[in-house]
Amino acid sequence: MRYWWSAGAGARRWVHTLDEAARVVGMHPERLRHYCRLGVFGPALAHDDREPQFDDDRLYELRRFEHFRQRLGVNPDALRLLCDL
Repeated sequence: MRYWWSAGAGARRWVHTLDEAARVVGMHPERLRHYCRLGVFGPALAHDDREPQFDDDRLYELRRFEHFRQRLGVNPDALRLLCDL
């Protein structure tokens, strides 16, 4: 499910649930949940009472993250370092 999130001052962005973000990127939702739990990749927004939410910027990063993992065989710890660059 995609919906608008207001960042204040009229700025609005699309945000995606974890399942939707995983589907868009082509990743299994459990893999994304696992990465979030490990702290390797985190959501754009997180609330204690709701599922993590990912904006379009985080989807771009997630696509890059998944490219490194699938095509180059980079492990999650190395991916964390690459994404921090």
